[in-house]
Amino acid sequence: MEEQMKISPLDRDSITMTETVEVLDPTTLESTRMVVTSRMSLRDYCFRYLGMGNADILLDGNPHTIVDPDTYEELTIKFNPEGRIDTIPK
Repeated sequence: MEEQMKISPLDRDSITMTETVEVLDPTTLESTRMVVTSRMSLRDYCFRYLGMGNADILLDGNPHTIVDPDTYEELTIKFNPEGRIDTIPK
């Protein structure tokens, strides 16, 4: 337990994502729908899905404004004590 507490919460805590993916076979033009579940650290989630090169800035507990990768608008997020990343409305 003590060893786990030495690891950054961004590396220790994880997120599980469930996505529906539709795969199209280009030769037969048949599509297959699959449900894909993936698990990653919060640091990897911030890098891959939020486009944050330095997720460590969230560890100060303050709100931070980033560019939403989907809408390209400003998005304010905060890492809360429970280990979740909250979105703060404008």
